[in-house]
Amino acid sequence: MSKWFLIVGLAAPFSETAGVVFFDHFEGDELGGHWRVSSHTGGRMEYVVRDSLLQVTRIVNSGRVNLTTPIPALDDWEVGARVGWDPGESQWLYVGMVEYYRDPLIFGVGYMAYYNLPGERPVIRAGLYGEVFEIPAPESGFYEMRVLKQGNRMAAYFDGRLVGEREVLGVPTVRSPWLAFAGPDSPDFTPLYVDWIQVVPEPGTLAVLGAGVIWLFRRRRS
Repeated sequence: MSKWFLIVGLAAPFSETAGVVFFDHFEGDELGGHWRVSSHTGGRMEYVVRDSLLQVTRIVNSGRVNLTTPIPALDDWEVGARVGWDPGESQWLYVGMVEYYRDPLIFGVGYMAYYNLPGERPVIRAGLYGEVFEIPAPESGFYEMRVLKQGNRMAAYFDGRLVGEREVLGVPTVRSPWLAFAGPDSPDFTPLYVDWIQVVPEPGTLAVLGAGVIWLFRRRRS
């Protein structure tokens, strides 16, 4: 379980006061025991972990493959990731937060996604608790995706550019970061990459982390 990090009190790149709850920079030969890989459509991903990159090279049986991992419950949060893709005809990549770690149906409370559908222009899509925003996507490269919730505000950023924001009420507590990959099981699928992903509690939820710290250390020792 070498990729599981709990770093409280460390200055995070996205917040001057909050500590990092979860960080993975994908070193080693596999995802590690903390990521739960699941699919509700029968999809399965082939991947390699190399040079601090998770490289998804194929989606077997098509469909969407989800990666989740438990963290302390957060009401206000920020999730960020550096992701990339090669030019291709069809692939999707999601970064976000979900309410339950083992829920049978995974819906992002807040997420960003790269959508490249056949015959359509690639887009960056932000889903903020049911409301969707889109901007044109670059064809290839590495970029930073970031989604946050603080109080009644949710917002999504792509390489520092605001994609969308909204006022929200009744947003559920989140308990897991979420990565997802989708595409056809065909030569049209080209690699998707994740360099790193991290979760930062916004200042309003720092007070709840004491219990979460104890829970996570107990989990790691078990």
